[in-house]
Amino acid sequence: MGELRDTHRMEGTSQGDLISKLCSQLATVEGNLVSQAADLLAAEQLRADLTKAQTQAKEEEEKRTKAISLLKTVRMKLVKAEKDRAEERAERSRAGEETERVKAEREREVNALRKGFEREVAGAKERFEKDLGARKAAWELEMITTKVRLLFRMGVQADVLLSFRLLMRRRCLEESQRSTDWRRS
Repeated sequence: MGELRDTHRMEGTSQGDLISKLCSQLATVEGNLVSQAADLLAAEQLRADLTKAQTQAKEEEEKRTKAISLLKTVRMKLVKAEKDRAEERAERSRAGEETERVKAEREREVNALRKGFEREVAGAKERFEKDLGARKAAWELEMITTKVRLLFRMGVQADVLLSFRLLMRRRCLEESQRSTDWRRS
């Protein structure tokens, strides 16, 4: 019985050692399992974060692509607007040059008409002065003739009449000469 007790004790000790060994292995396995579960959980979290980051990266890439597209569109519109402004400026410049050309042409026409008008007025004035001078001379001659007739009727001598006529003709010639000199100046 002592042997049995010893055997039983040894078996109990051996079983206790085995149980404690199994408990420590179980604790180690549970610890490993917990750490692996934490690692697995961390890996799942990392996968979720990676998926989320990839989604955000795709969204950011799409936004960047849209922004680039919008910038290109805006740039094209700006280039077109600048081109339109340049064309408008060129058109205004051409219109201004055309206006200046037309103004200069009209000014030349007006000057030509003015010179023609001034020549006509000067010619008309000269004709009028000649006609006036001729009429004045004719009237003076008529007056002299009338006075001479009156003097003849009154019985004045012929040489007085002749000297009077010469005097009147000189006056007419002097008047005619003055009007001609005046027109030349």
